[in-house]
Amino acid sequence: SEGNQKTAFTSANVIIVDPSLMNQWKVIEINGRKIGVTSVLGNSKKPESTSDEIMIDDPVTSLQKAMEQLKQQQCNYYVLI
Repeated sequence: SEGNQKTAFTSANVIIVDPSLMNQWKVIEINGRKIGVTSVLGNSKKPESTSDEIMIDDPVTSLQKAMEQLKQQQCNYYVLI
């Protein structure tokens, strides 16, 4: 699988503690098929207050960036959570 492998948590727009520890997307390979996976936290679900340890970027822009990366991986399927 591709992407940043430091955590099981995957989000295109939520960063917890340190961006280098987060997966913006992940590719899972099963039976020769590539499945691109990412998630976004929508604006309506954003907490009213965040901290220095939780950063939430724009979901649309973040998803577009993650999809560009996933398309480069030539996935057979894409999953958005």
